[in-house]
Amino acid sequence: MIQDIHPNIYDINYFQAIPGPRDIITYFSEDRLLLRKDPEKEVYFLPTMEEFRKLIEAVPEDLIGDYERLFSINEDHVFLLEETAAIDEAVDGASDFILEEVAMIREYENQWMAFAGITARHLYRWKRNNRFCGRCGSHMRQGESDRGMFCDNCGNIQYPKISPAIITAVTSGDRLLMARASKGSYKRWSLIAGFVEVGETFEDTVRREVMEEVGIRVKNIRYFKSQPWGFSDSIMIGFFAELEGSDMLTLQEEEISEADWFSREDIPETPSSVSIAAEMIEAFRNGQERI
Repeated sequence: MIQDIHPNIYDINYFQAIPGPRDIITYFSEDRLLLRKDPEKEVYFLPTMEEFRKLIEAVPEDLIGDYERLFSINEDHVFLLEETAAIDEAVDGASDFILEEVAMIREYENQWMAFAGITARHLYRWKRNNRFCGRCGSHMRQGESDRGMFCDNCGNIQYPKISPAIITAVTSGDRLLMARASKGSYKRWSLIAGFVEVGETFEDTVRREVMEEVGIRVKNIRYFKSQPWGFSDSIMIGFFAELEGSDMLTLQEEEISEADWFSREDIPETPSSVSIAAEMIEAFRNGQERI
């Protein structure tokens, strides 16, 4: 999964710092991530501060935003640079930098760098959505010793949004239920998933989402694993569950475009291993769903 970056070490401890030459810079323009091209390998990487300076050397200093340290991987800090039009223009004129859609990180070969990019994007979205206080409308400021966004006018504090969501592999003997989503850009076969509502347990959410989306009941709900999933500002909680009663499917068409039961040998290939859905599908394919 995308967070499995061993032997690299992820450190979320928050403190202020100034970017050094080897530190990683993340920069987002809406939903696009800044990447540097390696001309020898024809692949892209998150730039170091030393590499990033070459991109912005012609940009006036007063048009460059603030750097904020987000976290560390190994000994290198990962920074978020404030979005500005001047940097967007510099990228447009550069041959070795590109602003790429964040979704491409799912296919990234460098696992720890993919994890760094999507985790930074999670924090970028949270900061962008909390520039102003939701209580009084005043400007929010970043804390000096705390990751929260603070309102000096009314005292409101906002911390990063993490939405719990379940993902469920429903089984019936040697068959696995798989579905395709109606919404979003990801159209491959996957599992039933949905966000936890107020007042629900994870198990309640499993039962509700499965019933709502495909019209069947489940039993013997068993926890599998969890995964931070910055693509949707969430943490995914994975469960296996068994069919209870009829296997006839009734689709919630605004959410699910197609659903079907697959035997182990007929399960479609999973294109990558970054998601908990892919790991759960492979676990069932290999008869390891009870581990």
